[in-house]
Amino acid sequence: MTTVAAPPAPAQAPDSEPLRVPLRDAPRARPIDPATFRDTLAVLAPKPEEMKWASIPWQTDLWEARRLAQAQDKPIFMWSMNGNPLGCV
Repeated sequence: MTTVAAPPAPAQAPDSEPLRVPLRDAPRARPIDPATFRDTLAVLAPKPEEMKWASIPWQTDLWEARRLAQAQDKPIFMWSMNGNPLGCV
């Protein structure tokens, strides 16, 4: 993988405003070559063994889940939460 280092920040006085660089003058990352992109995608993409949870017939209706659980003599796994599903509460 290729890493791009940012230039060192200029020294500034402790009470001064932070240095503001116009976006057009900011350093830019180099484009990723196709081989690096494929390698990165291979690391990030979920493996088949990491996707087994998706084969479970999850129920979103509690009453339907209760009916199915009783018919199959199985317990219910219930996940509930308060707030944004991404954890941004």
